[in-house]
Amino acid sequence: HTHAHTHTTHTFDPFTLPIHTMTILSTTHKTTATKSVLADRFRTQMCKKFSETGTCPYETRCMFAHGEHEVRTKEMNLADGLTTEEAIKEFKRQRRLMQE
Repeated sequence: HTHAHTHTTHTFDPFTLPIHTMTILSTTHKTTATKSVLADRFRTQMCKKFSETGTCPYETRCMFAHGEHEVRTKEMNLADGLTTEEAIKEFKRQRRLMQE
């Protein structure tokens, strides 16, 4: 009987890349990835603790919304430039000053 020889085509497979290549890839994309992650996360969902108990141990440091009036969209966050920890801290600081 004959052995059927299967020819494997070389496709881009991230799992077979050498480690150093992966590291380079992840570091160059890190900043943009972090930006959209923060914009995706910052107050785009209600805080579970706050919803359940009406309070949150993180208070103003919390990344989630405390009440409907605080819920934001990724687009709002990107438009307001809330893509870095610093920008978010500043945003929260401004909000606190407005409430006082």
